[in-house]
Amino acid sequence: MHVSCALTAGFTAGFDIQPVKGSRRDIVQVVNFGGEAGVMTAGVWCPEHDLRKTIVHPLIEVDPITGEVIYLGLLY
Repeated sequence: MHVSCALTAGFTAGFDIQPVKGSRRDIVQVVNFGGEAGVMTAGVWCPEHDLRKTIVHPLIEVDPITGEVIYLGLLY
């Protein structure tokens, strides 16, 4: 499914930040955003997916701590 079709169909799109073990921090790029630290990945979730335990950052969001803007996974 195309991302634009998924959004039209009511799917949720955004970014998820998963924590990284200390031993892996030198292997992957870790971001700090909105009080979370870890690997940031883009995702598209179907309407049936349970997101109650997942923090999904919108496609465009301003970090309340640093004021940085995240847009399509890039910090500006």
